[in-house]
Amino acid sequence: KKVVKEEKVEVKEVYKDENNMPIAFYENNKKITTKNVAFVVGRDLGIFQIFPSNQDSISNWNGFYDEWIKYDNEHKVKIGYNISYSLDDGRSISHTILGPSNTKEYEGYMAIFLYDDYNNRNKSWYSHLEDNDYNENTFLTSIKLYGNGGLTNINSNIVITVFTYDTEDDFDPETKEYRGNSKATLTLVKQ
Repeated sequence: KKVVKEEKVEVKEVYKDENNMPIAFYENNKKITTKNVAFVVGRDLGIFQIFPSNQDSISNWNGFYDEWIKYDNEHKVKIGYNISYSLDDGRSISHTILGPSNTKEYEGYMAIFLYDDYNNRNKSWYSHLEDNDYNENTFLTSIKLYGNGGLTNINSNIVITVFTYDTEDDFDPETKEYRGNSKATLTLVKQ
Protein backbone atom coordinates (compact mmCIF):
# COMPACT_ATOMS: atom_id res chain seq x y z
CA LYS A 1 0.00 0.00 0.00
CA LYS A 2 1.46 3.36 -1.05
CA VAL A 3 0.94 6.32 1.26
CA VAL A 4 0.34 9.59 -0.53
CA LYS A 5 1.32 12.63 1.46
CA GLU A 6 -0.71 15.74 0.83
CA GLU A 7 1.14 18.99 0.79
CA LYS A 8 -0.62 22.11 1.86
CA VAL A 9 0.61 25.12 0.04
CA GLU A 10 -0.03 28.44 1.68
CA VAL A 11 -0.99 31.01 -0.90
CA LYS A 12 0.11 34.48 0.09
CA GLU A 13 -1.70 37.38 -1.44
CA VAL A 14 0.70 39.53 -3.43
CA TYR A 15 0.28 43.22 -2.71
CA LYS A 16 0.03 45.49 -5.72
CA ASP A 17 -0.60 49.21 -5.42
CA GLU A 18 -2.99 50.48 -8.08
CA ASN A 19 -2.77 54.07 -6.82
CA ASN A 20 -0.54 56.15 -9.10
CA MET A 21 -1.31 59.58 -7.62
CA PRO A 22 1.70 61.86 -8.11
CA ILE A 23 2.59 63.79 -4.97
CA ALA A 24 5.43 66.10 -3.92
CA PHE A 25 6.36 68.89 -1.51
CA TYR A 26 6.39 72.43 -2.90
CA GLU A 27 7.68 75.76 -1.67
CA ASN A 28 6.92 78.91 -3.69
CA ASN A 29 5.49 76.61 -6.38
CA LYS A 30 8.85 74.80 -6.75
CA LYS A 31 9.29 71.11 -5.89
CA ILE A 32 11.58 70.54 -2.90
CA THR A 33 13.20 67.38 -1.53
CA THR A 34 15.57 68.92 1.04
CA LYS A 35 15.49 71.99 3.23
CA ASN A 36 18.05 73.32 5.70
CA VAL A 37 16.35 73.90 9.05
CA ALA A 38 17.56 75.15 12.44
CA PHE A 39 16.25 72.76 15.09
CA VAL A 40 15.25 75.33 17.72
CA VAL A 41 13.01 74.56 20.69
CA GLY A 42 10.01 76.90 20.85
CA ARG A 43 10.02 77.74 17.14
CA ASP A 44 8.48 76.35 13.97
CA LEU A 45 10.69 74.02 11.97
CA GLY A 46 8.46 74.96 9.07
CA ILE A 47 5.18 74.51 7.28
CA PHE A 48 5.44 72.15 4.33
CA GLN A 49 2.86 72.02 1.53
CA ILE A 50 2.08 69.20 -0.87
CA PHE A 51 0.47 69.13 -4.29
CA PRO A 52 -0.68 66.24 -6.53
CA SER A 53 2.15 66.56 -9.03
CA ASN A 54 5.70 65.40 -9.70
CA GLN A 55 6.54 68.41 -11.85
CA ASP A 56 9.51 70.60 -10.89
CA SER A 57 7.17 73.58 -10.60
CA ILE A 58 3.45 74.25 -10.51
CA SER A 59 1.67 77.33 -11.75
CA ASN A 60 -1.75 77.17 -10.14
CA TRP A 61 -1.87 76.35 -6.43
CA ASN A 62 -5.66 76.83 -6.48
CA GLY A 63 -5.86 74.07 -9.07
CA PHE A 64 -5.31 71.45 -6.36
CA TYR A 65 -8.71 69.81 -6.73
CA ASP A 66 -8.66 69.82 -10.53
CA GLU A 67 -5.29 68.08 -10.47
CA TRP A 68 -6.34 65.67 -7.70
CA ILE A 69 -9.55 64.66 -9.46
CA LYS A 70 -7.58 63.57 -12.55
CA TYR A 71 -6.35 60.63 -10.47
CA ASP A 72 -9.16 60.27 -7.93
CA ASN A 73 -12.52 61.19 -9.43
CA GLU A 74 -14.36 59.07 -6.83
CA HIS A 75 -12.53 60.71 -3.91
CA LYS A 76 -11.27 57.44 -2.43
CA VAL A 77 -7.65 58.47 -1.94
CA LYS A 78 -6.47 59.97 1.36
CA ILE A 79 -3.26 61.75 2.34
CA GLY A 80 -0.97 60.62 5.15
CA TYR A 81 2.46 61.48 6.48
CA ASN A 82 5.34 59.70 8.13
CA ILE A 83 8.00 61.50 10.16
CA SER A 84 11.21 59.66 10.98
CA TYR A 85 14.35 60.57 12.91
CA SER A 86 16.91 59.16 15.35
CA LEU A 87 17.43 60.01 19.01
CA ASP A 88 20.57 60.38 21.16
CA ASP A 89 19.68 57.17 23.03
CA GLY A 90 19.89 55.12 19.81
CA ARG A 91 16.16 54.76 19.18
CA SER A 92 14.67 55.40 15.76
CA ILE A 93 11.23 56.98 15.54
CA SER A 94 8.88 56.34 12.64
CA HIS A 95 5.59 58.16 13.21
CA THR A 96 2.72 57.58 10.76
CA ILE A 97 0.03 60.28 10.73
CA LEU A 98 -3.32 59.68 9.02
CA GLY A 99 -5.27 62.49 10.67
CA PRO A 100 -5.28 64.94 13.59
CA SER A 101 -5.73 62.15 16.16
CA ASN A 102 -2.33 60.66 15.20
CA THR A 103 -0.31 63.83 15.79
CA LYS A 104 0.20 63.59 19.58
CA GLU A 105 2.20 60.36 20.00
CA TYR A 106 5.68 61.94 19.95
CA GLU A 107 4.79 65.53 20.81
CA GLY A 108 7.53 65.69 23.43
CA TYR A 109 9.93 66.08 20.51
CA MET A 110 7.81 68.21 18.23
CA ALA A 111 4.22 69.35 17.90
CA ILE A 112 2.64 68.41 14.59
CA PHE A 113 -0.20 70.36 13.00
CA LEU A 114 -2.14 69.42 9.87
CA TYR A 115 -3.86 71.91 7.55
CA ASP A 116 -6.38 71.72 4.75
CA ASP A 117 -5.26 74.58 2.50
CA TYR A 118 -7.58 73.52 -0.31
CA ASN A 119 -10.85 73.67 1.65
CA ASN A 120 -9.70 76.92 3.30
CA ARG A 121 -8.62 78.65 0.09
CA ASN A 122 -9.57 82.32 -0.17
CA LYS A 123 -9.65 82.64 3.63
CA SER A 124 -7.23 85.14 5.11
CA TRP A 125 -6.68 83.04 8.26
CA TYR A 126 -7.52 79.52 9.39
CA SER A 127 -6.32 77.14 12.06
CA HIS A 128 -4.91 73.62 12.01
CA LEU A 129 -7.29 70.68 11.79
CA GLU A 130 -8.81 69.11 14.88
CA ASP A 131 -10.46 65.67 15.00
CA ASN A 132 -13.94 67.16 14.58
CA ASP A 133 -12.78 68.97 11.38
CA TYR A 134 -11.54 65.78 9.71
CA ASN A 135 -13.92 63.98 7.31
CA GLU A 136 -14.04 62.32 3.88
CA ASN A 137 -13.68 65.73 2.18
CA THR A 138 -10.52 66.75 4.04
CA PHE A 139 -7.24 67.18 2.19
CA LEU A 140 -4.15 67.14 4.44
CA THR A 141 -2.29 69.57 2.17
CA SER A 142 0.16 70.99 4.73
CA ILE A 143 2.02 69.84 7.79
CA LYS A 144 3.70 72.09 10.36
CA LEU A 145 6.40 70.96 12.79
CA TYR A 146 7.09 72.95 15.98
CA GLY A 147 10.08 72.25 18.21
CA ASN A 148 9.24 71.05 21.73
CA GLY A 149 11.76 70.32 24.50
CA GLY A 150 12.71 66.85 23.29
CA LEU A 151 13.83 68.29 19.96
CA THR A 152 17.32 68.60 21.49
CA ASN A 153 17.43 64.75 21.69
CA ILE A 154 17.08 64.37 17.91
CA ASN A 155 20.53 63.65 16.47
CA SER A 156 19.63 63.17 12.80
CA ASN A 157 17.89 64.90 9.96
CA ILE A 158 14.10 64.66 10.03
CA VAL A 159 12.54 62.91 7.04
CA ILE A 160 8.92 63.75 6.23
CA THR A 161 7.22 61.41 3.79
CA VAL A 162 3.85 62.31 2.31
CA PHE A 163 1.87 59.44 0.83
CA THR A 164 -1.54 58.77 -0.62
CA TYR A 165 -3.49 55.62 0.14
CA ASP A 166 -6.86 54.16 -0.74
CA THR A 167 -7.13 50.95 1.31
CA GLU A 168 -5.67 49.36 4.45
CA ASP A 169 -3.55 47.02 2.34
CA ASP A 170 -1.34 50.02 1.51
CA PHE A 171 0.15 49.49 4.98
CA ASP A 172 2.39 46.55 5.86
CA PRO A 173 0.34 44.20 8.09
CA GLU A 174 3.23 43.72 10.54
CA THR A 175 5.04 47.06 10.67
CA LYS A 176 1.99 49.24 9.85
CA GLU A 177 4.30 51.31 7.62
CA TYR A 178 3.11 52.63 4.26
CA ARG A 179 4.25 50.37 1.41
CA GLY A 180 2.56 51.92 -1.62
CA ASN A 181 4.15 53.73 -4.54
CA SER A 182 2.49 57.16 -4.23
CA LYS A 183 4.90 59.02 -1.97
CA ALA A 184 7.50 61.76 -1.77
CA THR A 185 10.06 62.65 0.87
CA LEU A 186 11.38 65.91 2.22
CA THR A 187 14.56 65.80 4.30
CA LEU A 188 14.92 68.54 6.90
CA VAL A 189 18.70 68.91 7.14
CA LYS A 190 19.68 69.78 10.72
CA GLN A 191 21.60 73.05 10.92
